[in-house]
Amino acid sequence: MTPSALLPPTQTILKELERLSGYPIAFLEDPSLKVLSSVRIASPANPVHTIRYKPGASSPDYQIAVEAGHAIRMFRHPPERRFQLSGAPAYRATLAADVAKLHPNVPQDRLRVLSDFLFDGTLLQLRSCPTGLLVDYNIFTTCPSLRPLQAQSIKDQLKANVKVLAPDQMDRFPKQVVTANRAMNAAFAIGVSELLGEPHLAVPYRAAGLEQVGLNLLSDLPPLDSEEIDDRALITAWATRLGVAPWLQWLPFK
Repeated sequence: MTPSALLPPTQTILKELERLSGYPIAFLEDPSLKVLSSVRIASPANPVHTIRYKPGASSPDYQIAVEAGHAIRMFRHPPERRFQLSGAPAYRATLAADVAKLHPNVPQDRLRVLSDFLFDGTLLQLRSCPTGLLVDYNIFTTCPSLRPLQAQSIKDQLKANVKVLAPDQMDRFPKQVVTANRAMNAAFAIGVSELLGEPHLAVPYRAAGLEQVGLNLLSDLPPLDSEEIDDRALITAWATRLGVAPWLQWLPFK
């Protein structure tokens, strides 16, 4: 794949990423990918943005636009305000203890894998959901030709997310993790349902009594046309509402 194979709005987004970051973009075919595409953000140690894509799959334009959109937000911050999200070891250990209480008969090595998955998954969702909504809003507004791909991808994600509303989730996983995940899923569903003009997409979360918590999270999002970007503050605001702010540990982006 070359940039010329992508749709014009995707090409424009990639050019903006190169301009802001000062790093070039390389494409790499990767048959092992479980998604259509992924982007590794460049850094001084790895001075090339690498876009991996799955050969022979349907158009990866929207996924590439989303990943590049996240990277653009990173490089719109001045260097001294570029951070990557990590996790506080003490709270990782606390979550591991909670998982062990729920599954006393599971071997320790499997418990460790499960608790790390839940801890890291919560942080990943915190890192990607609030900023991801802003990226989606921007793509919808500025790239109308990507809207069909965007709508399909969003609906696929919503179908996967709704499984977390199953009643047995609270018995299988720590309440703090399930509550945070459901709240962020609710915010995403409400936000994208309004974006696409399809209010029925948020019905499962309204039915589950999660509308207000979702709206509370959405209220922390800055205006789309805001010149000031502070993703660290936004993510911290969501973490505070969800009761997991102490889990966050911010490291300089290198």
